[in-house]
Amino acid sequence: MTLISPLSIMLLLISTALQIFAIYMIPLTRGLTAPLPAIVWGLALIVSSALVVRVVNAGVNLSLIVPMMSAVVPLGGIAVAIFIYGEPASFLKVGALVAACALVGAANLA
Repeated sequence: MTLISPLSIMLLLISTALQIFAIYMIPLTRGLTAPLPAIVWGLALIVSSALVVRVVNAGVNLSLIVPMMSAVVPLGGIAVAIFIYGEPASFLKVGALVAACALVGAANLA
């Protein structure tokens, strides 16, 4: 297994946080009709993507990054929806989503 540099880890954490922040911004954009929130939303996604590109350029495999982010970002989005926007969430719904994300993460270990 290849060691990942502390800088790459930091960039991935920032990228993940920016993607979750972009999820938070979606309702604030009012369907991309509110200019400032729409610009902030777009910039968050662009910077997040650019950070992933830099990490891949540093030698981290996409086969590591994509499953990790595919598990963490949806869970962060669910947390935003439930805790910030007050969306309802049944135990079954949250449990199924957590299990699905865990399977995506586990697939990376195989």
